[in-house]
Amino acid sequence: MNVDDHTGDSPPRTPGLAEILHPVTIGELLRDYWGKKPLHIEASRRDRFATLFDLDRFRRAVIDDRVVKLRGSLDSGASYFSARGGDIDTLLKSGATLCADHLEEADPGLGACVERVARELRYPGKIDFRCYLSPDGAGFDTHFDQRIATVLQIAGQKRWRFSPRPAVDYPEYQAVPDGKGGVEHGRTLNPDVLAVSDFTPPDDAGFLEVVLRPGDLLCLPAGTWHKAKAVGWSLALNLAFAPVRVHEIVWATVRKRLDTDPVWRQGIVPVPAEGGEPGGSEPTLRDYIRRLRNVLDELERADAAT
Repeated sequence: MNVDDHTGDSPPRTPGLAEILHPVTIGELLRDYWGKKPLHIEASRRDRFATLFDLDRFRRAVIDDRVVKLRGSLDSGASYFSARGGDIDTLLKSGATLCADHLEEADPGLGACVERVARELRYPGKIDFRCYLSPDGAGFDTHFDQRIATVLQIAGQKRWRFSPRPAVDYPEYQAVPDGKGGVEHGRTLNPDVLAVSDFTPPDDAGFLEVVLRPGDLLCLPAGTWHKAKAVGWSLALNLAFAPVRVHEIVWATVRKRLDTDPVWRQGIVPVPAEGGEPGGSEPTLRDYIRRLRNVLDELERADAAT
């Protein structure tokens, strides 16, 4: 791969999600694919992401390590090491895949794109851009993530193999197969939910396969097994949607209401091991559940009135 042969002199332009997805609409994405099954869009024009990002902008963005976190992997994602922007060419020649996080904070065009996407979706969670630069044959082995990942192929090519459905619906962890029918857990949002009884191990024979070329898009629901390797070389953006759980939204709304009432703010009164309850009979769990039901009824009525 001669990365110096690929430059981008076009002025930055800020597409939104509607343009990125075309000809699929945002409504079709949310109705038919979001959290359900992979979406592959083959580009009619190979240059359709050319003004969104390019290799020169990648190089400029990763120079400032105070903003962009650059990582490298020599073992297909099994482990990572910290990298510096000035070492890109040396690392690529050694066969490393490079991953840059938080690119929207260093590249104004990507930052503006994230803002547009957030407005189009009214998405309550964090949206960010990551970028993966890989030499021939490099990439990542089979795993799944806890976030929805939308891959935009910028330059070069990458072969993706992935399961047709998520192995776990809305997982709260990242996982790789352990070779014994189970998983090894990676990054997790909630360490208490690592044991999943309905886990589906990867079936490589049943994987779908596509080769992404410039302008192509692949959106994978969280929990979808996948692996990817560069063909020749590859530069791709990953528009990632951090999960926001329904229970988090509900609890935040309920807690806001509870915090205004001293009955819910009060501390738990200790009960002595002997001698009965202090100060007479304290409210029981049943009493608090009854109070909570009243709060929920009030919230429901307020929501219906809006």
